[in-house]
Amino acid sequence: MKNLVLVFLFSSVCIPSALANDAAIGLDGGTLVFKNLKGVTMKKETLYLSDRKVTVRYEFVNTTQKAIATHVGFPIRWREDCGARNFDWKSDNPLKFKAKVNGKTIRTKIRKTGFDRLKGDRCGVDVSVTHYWFQTFPAKGKVVVEHSYVPVFSSSVWDMMKDKWDAASQKDLKKRFCPTTRQLKDIKKRNLNSHHLHYILQTARTWDGPIGEFTLIAEKGSNAHMLTCSKLALRKVKGTSRYTVTLKNFIPRKDIDIAFVYKAKR
Repeated sequence: MKNLVLVFLFSSVCIPSALANDAAIGLDGGTLVFKNLKGVTMKKETLYLSDRKVTVRYEFVNTTQKAIATHVGFPIRWREDCGARNFDWKSDNPLKFKAKVNGKTIRTKIRKTGFDRLKGDRCGVDVSVTHYWFQTFPAKGKVVVEHSYVPVFSSSVWDMMKDKWDAASQKDLKKRFCPTTRQLKDIKKRNLNSHHLHYILQTARTWDGPIGEFTLIAEKGSNAHMLTCSKLALRKVKGTSRYTVTLKNFIPRKDIDIAFVYKAKR
């Protein structure tokens, strides 16, 4: 997909949940489907990731001589393994999703699936929440879309108690999040736990062409470590707990996986 569908996933122990970039969508027989949208490019995207909040700001430009109207959707999907601790299953807006277009707050429609099966034992249920709205991109005009939400997470990615810190756990950690030797020793020594954020960049291909300017900001916050195998060359912002990178004419080839590793219970 090309630029607007954001899919992020905060995971549970085995299978991560997913959240994704905004995307142009069509409504086919009542089912949301993604489609390619020619003529609308993403001039800029600024993405902020943390284990507390996710915000995204897009600048779209209609390069044609005619207005283009389409549904725009933000889908979040995950496998509910053990019961999300920060998720209100009865809420009409469980992710506290907020959206603005050109600075004005908009009301989005929402579609939830899998919730009717979340009775009693929630483990193993595939769940999705999609916020969507109808958007017009004026001819030769710019549209700024902003949204924010609280990431979904269930239990820790690893239960790093001493009796479970085995070779398989270390191998999985190294493969998925590329910790340094020093970080790995610290995680083992202090029995640290983790929340996993999976950001699906590749779904940003519903829009026309590459992202003109892509800025990623990852916030470590008070976590002991923030681990990622991303090759986007994030650099620490002096005097802060933030890491950032800006890329021109960016075409996402891989998704982003971040592990926020912490000590105390939250």
